[in-house]
Amino acid sequence: KNHLNEAEAKKASGGKGAVGANGKGKEDKDGDDGEDKKLKNALSGAILQERPNVRWEDVAGLEAAKETLKEAVVIPIRFPSLFQGKRQPWKGILLYGPPGT
Repeated sequence: KNHLNEAEAKKASGGKGAVGANGKGKEDKDGDDGEDKKLKNALSGAILQERPNVRWEDVAGLEAAKETLKEAVVIPIRFPSLFQGKRQPWKGILLYGPPGT
C-alpha cells in the first residue's frame, strides 16, 4: 500500500527518470521517448497540413480510374448505409506508375 501511495505521489509531482514498472526509461521534455519521436517525425510528412484545391474535374482523362476511386473512397464515406451487413467497402487501393500520370 505504501508503494502505491509513493508511486501516485511521484506521478502527481511529474516525476520522470529511471525505468519503472511500465518498462519505459527516461523521457524528454515533451513526454515522448525516442521511438515515439521517430514515429511522429516519420508520420508528419504523410499528413496533409492544408486541403489541396483540386477537384475531380481538374484531372484530365482517366475517367475509369476516377470512377473506381470514387466508388472505393467517396461513396462509402457519403453513404455508409450502403455498406452494412455482408457488403463491405474496399480495404485498400494500389496505385502504381510514375507520379503525375
